[in-house]
Amino acid sequence: MKLNLTKPIVVFVLLLSFTSLARAGTHEFEIVNVVFDRSIFMPGEVGKAYITINNTGDSNEYLYVQYSYDGKVYKLDNLVHVSKGTSKQFVIFFIAPSTGGMFNVTFKIYNIFGSSEFNKVVIVNPKSYEFELRLDKESWTIAKGLEADFYLTIYNLGNSRDKYAIKVENWEDYKIEKNLISLYPLKEETIQIKFFTDNTSAGEYPIKIEVCSLNTFECKEKEITLKILKPEVEQTQVNLSEEESVNPLGNLSIEMLVKNVGFGEKDYSIEIETDLNHSISPTTFTLSPNEEKIIQLNFTEIPAGVHLVNYTIYANEIPVREGSIKINALAPGFTIYAIFMPTPSLILGIIAIIIIVALIVYFWRKRSFLEEEEELS
Repeated sequence: MKLNLTKPIVVFVLLLSFTSLARAGTHEFEIVNVVFDRSIFMPGEVGKAYITINNTGDSNEYLYVQYSYDGKVYKLDNLVHVSKGTSKQFVIFFIAPSTGGMFNVTFKIYNIFGSSEFNKVVIVNPKSYEFELRLDKESWTIAKGLEADFYLTIYNLGNSRDKYAIKVENWEDYKIEKNLISLYPLKEETIQIKFFTDNTSAGEYPIKIEVCSLNTFECKEKEITLKILKPEVEQTQVNLSEEESVNPLGNLSIEMLVKNVGFGEKDYSIEIETDLNHSISPTTFTLSPNEEKIIQLNFTEIPAGVHLVNYTIYANEIPVREGSIKINALAPGFTIYAIFMPTPSLILGIIAIIIIVALIVYFWRKRSFLEEEEELS
């Protein structure tokens, strides 16, 4: 069997030639600095390391890069090119140790002509998942049918990103802006929680808001108190005559009794809509729960006719009662006329009666005429 040594010899000669040519120049390179993109890492966190290399030789270099700690070596696949007589900074992704502590990390660049190492200490903190809750208010009083808005702020006090689930207990009709949120360390977020009261009876309700970390399953609670009052229109009673009579150009005084049957103190005001000369005493007043007040409505020189006075009562600037008062200012002899005052329906009725009477007379006379003819024949 004959061996062919031609090809190995040629390859060896080419490599020897390349090595001798390469060694003709100088190969001097080193790592002069390594900077991390953060001062403290979390266990297993991926960060960046910025490596600066000086090539002081007179040859262009293609270098391998690796780093190591605790006996583990991480090699990069790509070569780094550094031109002769220049400096270069490049970035690599760095995987922090999986446990907490201080670690000495060795960065190394190398090729067939030499190598350079640089040691850097990295600090790894254990992960922590601390958080805090805050509410914009702990209680709220609202009338039935209105919406109660609460704002919950979640603070991530830990050093790791965390996710939180929010839920509400002891209340059925509500809406949460977000049921699940994610927060980076030392960040916060505020969400709106809206409670609906349409189908709720008046009373006081304790409601629990619970927030749980999805990493540690630790849960924290906040309790709020929602006080539901009767609707405003049900919290005020008004006693007032709906119709009054007076002589033309006479004066009239009407008493209006207003009572607060709600749960809290209320500021009232009254507005009157009429063309009559009038005054109100008082126009504004304050009533505590179960307190009442008599309001005087005075009208002067009321002209003849039938007048309608409209009124609106406000409680804490909310209209709670509306109504009207009918004032009859008629002369005594005019009262009977007013009862039979012509109206379209009355006129039609009279016309119908006239037609019926005319028909009766017509047929009665016709019958009489026929009877007279029979007697003559």
